[in-house]
Amino acid sequence: MIYDPIAAQMALLVMYAEDTFDELGTAGKGNLRPPLDGRVMQGWKPLGYFCGRDALLDTQHIGLGDPVFYGFLAQSLGDATQFIAVVRGTDGLLEWLEDGEFVPMKHPLAGTVESGFYSIYSSLQYIGADGAAGSLLDGIATAVGDNDLTVIGHSLGSTLATYLTLDLAVGKKLGSALSACLFASPRPGDSAFTEYFDQHVGAYKVFNYSLDLVPQVPKFFGYGALPRAREFEPQEAQANIRSSLDGNHHAVCYSAMLNYAAADWTAMPAVDQACAACILGPNPQVAGVGIAAPAPVPAPVAAVAVAA
Repeated sequence: MIYDPIAAQMALLVMYAEDTFDELGTAGKGNLRPPLDGRVMQGWKPLGYFCGRDALLDTQHIGLGDPVFYGFLAQSLGDATQFIAVVRGTDGLLEWLEDGEFVPMKHPLAGTVESGFYSIYSSLQYIGADGAAGSLLDGIATAVGDNDLTVIGHSLGSTLATYLTLDLAVGKKLGSALSACLFASPRPGDSAFTEYFDQHVGAYKVFNYSLDLVPQVPKFFGYGALPRAREFEPQEAQANIRSSLDGNHHAVCYSAMLNYAAADWTAMPAVDQACAACILGPNPQVAGVGIAAPAPVPAPVAAVAVAA
């Protein structure tokens, strides 16, 4: 059985980041500081935004690709010492093409990583309250200070969050104050990279559903999952999910599979209804499954036990 109610709330937070981007529509994709999904505001105070460039074949480094919203940094309203950095998943054809480049490139610290993922990550910048864009690492580290930070990502966002977590651990030396919670993560790098990450990041969780195809790629060049990644089977999950390419991958489905009582899946807003329809009900094979109830205010990150 797999059951993690705090991680289930983290999956909802990354879904809210994805909803924020979806709600912009084609005409609004250039808005780098969009109003965040209102459900974020129930428990968190936004501090800054992440923006990055979408372009093929690592051409971001020569300035190609229009910048778009990739996530946000926020502080808990209930505990001012708790922060989250949330990175959304793939959206649109161009980002899927970037995901599928699969060409290895050397990582600055260890091993090799997938060029499509890392080229997006290298383009990420931090936009603070003043609207000025600057260094992603400096912006986050300055805002968080000595407090606790959990980096959250889904799909493409999980690989970007992996690179971000490692750089914050090694470059900014956040140490035990830093953790990560990742969902549906593609393989971020080769064994030299993943082992280096495992040695330098003390606390992290990765949840990969066995029927989700995204965590199974890239398949070549020695790419692999992070050592502490947890792959779980349908019979272990808290919810039954409609098996499809989308259903097996949605952030909302990951949330339900980690805790069926995390939200009222039948009363999700319009932006989430198509995805939530893939949640078919509680898994009768799992004892003690909760009955769906209105989503609680996201718990402070301090409650997340992310160590292996």
